[in-house]
Amino acid sequence: MNRSVEGSMTRNVLTAGALISMITPRLSADCGPPPSSCDAFATAGLVFYGEVVEATYHSDYVGPDGVVSSTGHQDVRFNVLRAFKSAKSGVFGGTFRMDSEAVRFTKGNRYLVFASQRDGQWFTACGRTSEILFPLKPEEIEELKELDACRKQPLTR
Repeated sequence: MNRSVEGSMTRNVLTAGALISMITPRLSADCGPPPSSCDAFATAGLVFYGEVVEATYHSDYVGPDGVVSSTGHQDVRFNVLRAFKSAKSGVFGGTFRMDSEAVRFTKGNRYLVFASQRDGQWFTACGRTSEILFPLKPEEIEELKELDACRKQPLTR
């Protein structure tokens, strides 16, 4: 093989490898298995089932080429359909931190939200927050029932 072609291929492979190594930690951050519903309930500051009324994403930065960062925050208004902890039925609005492990909220979709607050923002990363499609599946109905039971248990933490 021609040395200049071989050198070019080597540089391309090294460049690709460097790029992959730079983004891999964000793509493969290991949260481990999700905690049980009651453990997640006990450690979360906010738990509810609700529908997103409005969601606006604010990027941490926009690069010179116009590429928007994948980190930032999202201002979200929910219609809380079932409140479990630190929320009431009706409208709830909050700012949620967005990173590689956070759940991104979409207007019109329903979510079971488990969040913790820090520096005025809610965090959902590495928790049990998940989108819930309607109609609810039997396992989702069971989780909502389990959360009712968790709420009635004394906190041991």
